[in-house]
This record gives sequence, C-alpha cells and structure tokens, in this order.
Amino acid sequence: MARIYSYVTREEETRVKNNGIGPSSYIPTEGVIASAFDAYRTFEIAYVEDKPDSWSMLDVDSIAALGRLIDGPIADKEDLIRAEQALRAMLFHESAQVLVPSLKVDHGGLIGYQRLDKGLRNRASYEALNVLDSRDFLFATEYLEVDKKIVTFSSNPRSGLLNSSIERFENGYELVLKSSSEVSVTLPNRIGATTYFSNPELTKHLASYESGFIKNLYDSIERPWFEIAQANPPIDVDVKLPPLMSIVLSRASYRDEIIEVIKALREELSASRKELVRFNSLIDEGLSQRDYMAQVNKIQDSFNAVVAESLLTDAEVRKRKILGVWNLIKPVANAYVTSNFTLFNTLDEFMTVYNSVENRVKKSSRIVSRNVPASTMSEMLKVDNVFASAKRILTDSELELFGK
Repeated sequence: MARIYSYVTREEETRVKNNGIGPSSYIPTEGVIASAFDAYRTFEIAYVEDKPDSWSMLDVDSIAALGRLIDGPIADKEDLIRAEQALRAMLFHESAQVLVPSLKVDHGGLIGYQRLDKGLRNRASYEALNVLDSRDFLFATEYLEVDKKIVTFSSNPRSGLLNSSIERFENGYELVLKSSSEVSVTLPNRIGATTYFSNPELTKHLASYESGFIKNLYDSIERPWFEIAQANPPIDVDVKLPPLMSIVLSRASYRDEIIEVIKALREELSASRKELVRFNSLIDEGLSQRDYMAQVNKIQDSFNAVVAESLLTDAEVRKRKILGVWNLIKPVANAYVTSNFTLFNTLDEFMTVYNSVENRVKKSSRIVSRNVPASTMSEMLKVDNVFASAKRILTDSELELFGK
C-alpha cells in the first residue's frame, strides 16, 4: 500500500506529548486496515512511496451504499448510483482507499485520531473491500486539545468545534466534511489517485480538477447505457441500473453472492486494468501531439461503441459476419466524429452521434475488439433484463423507492 510523505508544520506536536513515546498516534480501525494523514499541518506533498500503477480514492457515502446493497436495505434509489462509484473504484484500479473525515485529538497527553463515520457503514461495506488492496484513509482536518470532554484548543483558530463537547462529534461527519471538502478533493489530485465520490459536499469541487482518462472512458459507456439500453423501463417503476451495477446484479442470484461476484469480476478485468494503466499514461510516452491525439481518439472510439456492441442481437452479429466479407472488398465510408458522449448538451445531439456509432458497429466488430477493456466491457454488458435482475435482488419495499 502506498505511503504518503509530506512536509509539515508543528513537527514536534506528537513527539513532545504522547507521554514521550514518540510521534505515533492511535489510529482506530473498523473492519479494514487504516492509515492517517494530518491534512491540517501539511503544506506540501514530498513523494509517495510504493505508489500503485492505478489507485482510487472513494468516500464513505459510496462504500456505505455498496454495503447496504449487499446486506440491505438500500436507503433510497440514489444508493445504486453511490454504490456504482464504489464498484468503479474497486474494479478499475489495483488499490483503493476510503477517505474518512477525522480529527486528531489530544486527550491530555494521549493523542489519537477520532473517526467521524461511526454508524454510517455496515460490516458488508468492509468485507467488500477485502477483494482488493484497500484501507481506510483517516483524513485529519483539525488538531484539538480536550479537557473534561470540552474542546479547549484547535489548530484552526476559526473552528466551529471550539468549546464544544467531544461527544458531539459522534455525529460530526457532515459538519467536518462541509468545512474540509475542498482540501479533501485536492489531495487525491496531488497524489495521482482517481476520485470516486458521491457526497455532494465533495462532488461540487470535482469540476475544478482533471477527471482522468479512465473516468472519461467509463462516462462514454454510462450515458448510452442509461439513455439507450434502458430507454423503456417498466410502467410501474423506473429502475435504471448503472453499467457495473447491471453486471453485478445480473450475475448474483441473491445478495449474499454479491461480494463473490465482485471478486470474480476483478479477476475477469485483470487484463483490462493493465491496459487502462497504459491508456492513462499515454501522455508520458513521448508521442507527438498528433500521434497522441490519434491514439486517444482511437481508444475513445472503441469505448463509444461498447453499448452498441453489447445490444446487438444474434441475428445482427451473423449479418455483420456476412457483411464483413463484402466490406473487405468494398469499404464503407462513415461520417463520424470521435467524441465523449458526456459532451453533448441535448438528447438530439447525443442520439445523432450514437446512431452513427451503432451503424458502424453493425458493420464491423473491429471498433470494439481493438482494445481489451472495451471488448471486455461489451461482453460483460450482454446481461439479462435489467429490471428482472433488480427485482431478484431488491425487496418489494426497496423497489417502491423507484415508483414513478
């Protein structure tokens, strides 16, 4: 697991205290290994030791939603979107960390971290993380001194926690997250970790940062999967599942199987993750701008075609094989502009390009098959009826959350 080294102020902070036993402070763990980062006194990241080729950072809200999906019940229909973020972090990367808002507290000589996610996650949310290299990342935004359970000092002179009872922090997750959300988003960007956040306090800052090539490629799949593959949901409910959620629920017979399904999917996506790492590092390969853009457009082209490929019927596949012979003799010209599906503001714009992609896919399998991740995803997305999968896993009361 990666270790972050940084330049800090107050370097004697725990060395002088902590009963003279050194700089280490107590780090509470809940289900998975935890590490801590003193954001409140860090002014620069020095380097990252043992940095994974591909790593992600997700928030408590995302992994908590996945835990509710596994153990039940989900809190609302948005839980499926939140859980999708966790699936992306776990399936597309080799390592994952959960950002846990925390405080560093001096209880009169003994210093330790106080987590603010108590009661927000169930056991399944921790068990799911065991399918990959993962840990909780306690992100300390303030240093507090406490006397008789009352906060007497804060590293932030304008802290809203001063003179408050330490017991108040049992439910302080949203309070601290709101005051530290911007710096919480900055860190992953600085250390090269891809973010998968769903809490609004965090997502509102994401637009200020580069999203990463892997996330952009996934976005090319997500919109057509919602707009095209699930265009006609059942009349009584409006259940639309994100791409990875559709795959997971189509393979699980019941909730207890979901973690094993995720584990199996990670194995199937092993080659894809390696290829995605290569895609993400194209800019470092010394290519000319022209060659770089040609590579990027070719990869984007394949991912734009994933959903169209996954929706082909057997008859259309057979017809494509026959047409393939003819197309080798007489190539068919196609008017098409490579673009990310998320860039279109209107449904008409989106449909114009999607229809062009669909027509090309019906004529050639090479669009998707020329790279491993796109080819793998198109096969995985050949799932059974999405609503049937949701109905098999979710209870009647949960399905009512999706009522129109």
